[in-house]
Amino acid sequence: MPAADASQPAGGLRAGVLKVRHAVITSLAVITPAAAILFLFGTMVAPLTVWAQTLRMGIVPPSMHGRTFALLRTLMQAGRPIGGAIAGLVIDPTALGLAILLSAALIGVPGLVGFAVRDLRAARPPL
Repeated sequence: MPAADASQPAGGLRAGVLKVRHAVITSLAVITPAAAILFLFGTMVAPLTVWAQTLRMGIVPPSMHGRTFALLRTLMQAGRPIGGAIAGLVIDPTALGLAILLSAALIGVPGLVGFAVRDLRAARPPL
């Protein structure tokens, strides 16, 4: 029977520690830029939300606020899960770059449609 090599468990442990270290460093390299991007996104979306809500309140008659804002909020909240389910079934995983570009282009469509609505173009926040 061959003698047990005493350095084997320590070598295995060292390899395991190096793998964990590599995983942590790799994760931080991905998480740090993602966190910075999310932070910037959050700082830009919050004022936009306030601005858009202010415009809506100025355009929609006060008697229609409840119904209109409830419908808008419902559509906005339902859009993500419904869109995610549809995208999961439709998008080819090998073409994710193209899917991201198309999504970015589609995000601008409501803004372009808004330019066609005279009341939205002329809307000014109430003072």
